[in-house]
Amino acid sequence: MRASVVVPIWGDPTLTDQCVTELNRTSPNAEVIMIDNTGSYQLPPGARAWLARQSMNIGCAPAKALGAALSSGDVIITMDCDAYPHDGWLEPLLAVFDDPAVGMAGPRILNRDETLQTACIRVWHGTGSAGGENRSDEHASNKDELGATGACMAIRRTALDECPIDAETFLSTYDDVDLSLQFKEAGWLIAYVAESTVTHGSVSTGPERWANVHDIIARMNAKWGNR
Repeated sequence: MRASVVVPIWGDPTLTDQCVTELNRTSPNAEVIMIDNTGSYQLPPGARAWLARQSMNIGCAPAKALGAALSSGDVIITMDCDAYPHDGWLEPLLAVFDDPAVGMAGPRILNRDETLQTACIRVWHGTGSAGGENRSDEHASNKDELGATGACMAIRRTALDECPIDAETFLSTYDDVDLSLQFKEAGWLIAYVAESTVTHGSVSTGPERWANVHDIIARMNAKWGNR
């Protein structure tokens, strides 16, 4: 299977430089599509990526949706611009999609101090509320997760066609929780791939990401709280 990596750009450009440099180094055959929400990002010398510059910050989820639409891979991997992959990350992440029932997969994600940040996510809905949280326990690879985090999430293209990113409702956050809930409702398996490692800094977005978080939580509860 061929991978396309979609990277929305915002924040410190040196982190984005590291992201694209490591993507090119560790996965030279992967298509890299970068949606530049800053409107001014410059690729580092020698970097190989399709840079789609935006005239305004369209938001994280719309950038992922745009990148997915521009991509050509069988598996679409969304990655935050303050994340970077480790050696050997891509092959095991793609291999799990040999099972046609798997629609989504997440790698083992580390903080920059090499401690575990998340190993997929837990999601919930019903009884009037819905949401998600990082799963911070080390555990083995499996195909029975409840969700994957948008910091780095691999998605089967045909599954995404069935369950699209809801970029209008979840403009800046919780799009990964919503997408995970969609996939589970549609019957797709979600896998955790412990052999695939990505580091994520959690600093690529500023306070604007959380400016409307209460409204987004209300939308999450309205959409999923009683399903």
